[in-house]
Amino acid sequence: MDHFIEIQSRGPIKGGSFYQFAETQFEIKVKSIRSDNGPELFLKSFLASKGILHQTSCVETPQQNGRVECKHQHILNVARALMFQSHLPTHFWSYAIKHVIYLINRVPSPIIGNKTPFELLFKQSPDFTMLKVFGCLCYASTHVSHRHKFDPRARRGIFLGYQTGIKGYVIFDFDTKEFFVFRNVQFDEMTFPFKNPGPTSPPTLSLPHGPITPSVDPFFIKPVTLPSAHRHPLVANQPIHHTIHSPSTSHSTTPSLPFETPSPSPPLNPTPQLPPRQQSQRESRPPAHLANYYCNSFLPEPISSSSKCSHPLSSVLSYSRFSSPHLHYLMSLSTDPEPSSYQEAKHHVCWQEAMKAEVEALELKHTWTIVDVPPNVKLIGCKWVYKIKRHPDGSVERYKARLVAKGFAQIEDVDYFETFSHVVKMTTVRVVLALASIHRWTIQQLDVNNVFLHGDLSEDVYMTVPPGLSISGTHKCCKLHKSLYGLKQSSRKWYEKLSILLLSCGYQQAQADYSLFVKTADSSFTALIVYVDDIILTGNSTD
Repeated sequence: MDHFIEIQSRGPIKGGSFYQFAETQFEIKVKSIRSDNGPELFLKSFLASKGILHQTSCVETPQQNGRVECKHQHILNVARALMFQSHLPTHFWSYAIKHVIYLINRVPSPIIGNKTPFELLFKQSPDFTMLKVFGCLCYASTHVSHRHKFDPRARRGIFLGYQTGIKGYVIFDFDTKEFFVFRNVQFDEMTFPFKNPGPTSPPTLSLPHGPITPSVDPFFIKPVTLPSAHRHPLVANQPIHHTIHSPSTSHSTTPSLPFETPSPSPPLNPTPQLPPRQQSQRESRPPAHLANYYCNSFLPEPISSSSKCSHPLSSVLSYSRFSSPHLHYLMSLSTDPEPSSYQEAKHHVCWQEAMKAEVEALELKHTWTIVDVPPNVKLIGCKWVYKIKRHPDGSVERYKARLVAKGFAQIEDVDYFETFSHVVKMTTVRVVLALASIHRWTIQQLDVNNVFLHGDLSEDVYMTVPPGLSISGTHKCCKLHKSLYGLKQSSRKWYEKLSILLLSCGYQQAQADYSLFVKTADSSFTALIVYVDDIILTGNSTD
């Protein structure tokens, strides 16, 4: 909804305009409204007159209005990206929000059959010819009737979005501090005036206190003119310098604005290749500020008499009180390093066997299927993570190799949708442990091996072939059927499968904490707490 709500100090908003807009434009009636407990959303008299049901979430329980919260987070994430890219002051936040809504309504989504929300609502494809980069530099043509021969033919400003109902662009003029809508505009989409502020770039704008909120109707932006008290140059008490060009170059006089940076002319001759850099033969010494510290050494070395260290570490540090097994454990941390990449691990037999065992376990659970790379699909990568499991005395228990997907390459609404997963509250853990202590219940802690591999994927996720896995053919990839470590939805998929299993076994999910499951039968009581892959089981009967 393209509507900015006024702040609470101005009272509740008027909901009649949106109700009439939806009824007139789309021939639908609003039946219910769900919101939080914000006082600006309580429209009891209006909602009662229209027969609209107002549903509210509980205090500090935003998950009850999850769809709105997720969409709100989506809008804010994109708005922050626009503000970071354009480097606009926060006064323009409302224009960034409006532009984000404009973009989201015109981006296809697989949830609605790869169509845009605009297409579903208006039954026609959106027009993409007017899409421009938010916050970029632009030049709006001046009106012929308001200029004379020596006036500039364009006004320099910043592109801030679109005007609903008018086929034009919303521009902010630097000189007059005005917001206006104009059609004939030229855009420099690679230049952001507020990026990299310097001596020739504009500093922070002197604007009225508080955010600049577009005056809407309630859905349309109205050009806003700042008060005359704020109409001053971008740089206070700094005159505008004019550069007079020589007759041989030009006869016009152009003002040099504060944010104008002259572009250097390209060199006539190509840059010659530099000779290879020579490595210095000078003796390398540690920095002087580290003279009183031991660096890159595990055990302290004897301090020579010529050392200038006034307080040697060996006088206060000693390993003599450690037991022999613990000393072996400490020494093994330095003597047996863990590889950081597949290129290092493939030369060691122990890590080759660990990777082979991991691949066999994944294939046994039917984690993936080797298929041809589908067209127009971006594959996500994967990597091996190596860990040495040790005994208390430092001896190696086993070598563990885990395949992890590079979930940071996933695209929202393409190969993942929801990522939220319930995690038990610490208050719940303390209460359950207190009850177990009072009633002398048995407490068991369970750790599920390869927990994320139990989750089933409903999305189409394609991953590159793991390093070291031999397959026949080229242009192959892995289509994942099970969730893998590193995927954004792994934790949620595991929780979904576990909760479905527990509910089918007679457990009931607590309403105060969805990670607490209880089961009562006659006189027996069992409580189960889930924290990702760790489970606490207690009660008077654990059968």
